[in-house]
Amino acid sequence: MRASERGLTLVEVLVAMLIGVFVAYIAFSVLSVSSSARDQIRVAEQDMVSLQRAIALINDDLRSIRARSIQDEFGEAQPALLAGVERNQLLELTRGGRYRPQNMMASGLERVRYRLNDEQLVRDVWYQLDRVRAEPTHSVVVIEGVKRLEFRYILKNDRLLNDFDRWSYEQSARSPSGLPSAVEWLIETERNGEVRQFVTFQD
Repeated sequence: MRASERGLTLVEVLVAMLIGVFVAYIAFSVLSVSSSARDQIRVAEQDMVSLQRAIALINDDLRSIRARSIQDEFGEAQPALLAGVERNQLLELTRGGRYRPQNMMASGLERVRYRLNDEQLVRDVWYQLDRVRAEPTHSVVVIEGVKRLEFRYILKNDRLLNDFDRWSYEQSARSPSGLPSAVEWLIETERNGEVRQFVTFQD
């Protein structure tokens, strides 16, 4: 028998099988890493979209603020903007610009509150401003993984920057409209770090 017609030996077959297994392992590892990278990118994109949505929502609420005080469920007067007077009550305000069906409030005004609950930023809404019950009409988790959310309030006349997280009747009495001239706020999340925003109001 000529050498060209000789079959593969057992050792050659085993070597070929080992090479095939090694190549398959390398290919699987590459695919696994690629799939993991895609999943991480997808999660990062979702986190960024959630952050952008939260920023847009808070800014829209701030820009839609109305100088309309309310009465709470205890009959106590509360300013149009209230913040930092209770634990985890970060911001509460009266806003306008919402469409209402004919069988609901025609003014389109509503009361909005932001609070933190175990790193979840929750947005509560009352469709009735002078509320008769403490529970909001509607609540939704805006974004998760929030490490910090802070607000500063700026007055128009002396441009005084008030302390973080507090705005009450004491501060509102210093402004002609009962509102600050602007709000600077900061949100810090686990994945995206700190983001600062600045919203001005019109008198």
